[in-house]
Amino acid sequence: MQRNTVINLAVWSVLLIAVALLAVIIQYQTLALCVSYRTTTGRISETFPNNHQGIGYSYKVDGHDYSGSSYAGQIGRSFASIQLGDTVTVFYAEHHPAICTLETPKVLLVRTVGQIVAACAILPVIGIFIIQRNRLFPSLYDYGKRSAA
Repeated sequence: MQRNTVINLAVWSVLLIAVALLAVIIQYQTLALCVSYRTTTGRISETFPNNHQGIGYSYKVDGHDYSGSSYAGQIGRSFASIQLGDTVTVFYAEHHPAICTLETPKVLLVRTVGQIVAACAILPVIGIFIIQRNRLFPSLYDYGKRSAA
């Protein structure tokens, strides 16, 4: 195997692992919610028609009040049919009730893992391209000159 190929594969592998670890760290709360969650009933407390048809909701866990925001599409209803005070099912992290979603955790898990896989497929390739474009790797010709000397 040529030396440049080995260097390219090694750098690509390091970039892949770095992107995967960073993506998991960034998505840690979401992944934790998907693994260990509880449900409760919440109420829609606000609507944000000019912000991607957003909604605000509030819910109680162990006597404490919490709130969150989401989008009408995540509860499977049209924005026009949503009224203040409507009930919604809230999924929250078992050990951190402030981390919540209205989206089914299984769907959320699939979307999150998909985002991590996409980042791992795209970002290392872009990194290798930038490194090659800027000629940050020594060329194979340079290796031949050094060994001949």
